[in-house]
Amino acid sequence: MNKDLVRAYLHAQCRGKGKALPSQALEQALNLSGNSLRKQVNRLRREGVPIASCKRGYFYAETAGEFYATIRELKKMPVFDRHTG
Repeated sequence: MNKDLVRAYLHAQCRGKGKALPSQALEQALNLSGNSLRKQVNRLRREGVPIASCKRGYFYAETAGEFYATIRELKKMPVFDRHTG
């Protein structure tokens, strides 16, 4: 249920990189914890919803370029290995 709220809020209020909103502001606006927000964003992304992010925060991607830039940055992040971590 929370993921629908996150999607709707970002789609209505944060369309495009220029309107990115910091995680803390989203958490406060949506009454979510940081962990819950990250989980919901991850779920939406796995469903193909173009939730992007940059140094300024999260936003609903307006272009493929905005979304692919996020994908490139996410691929650079280390992945936790459950078997060795």
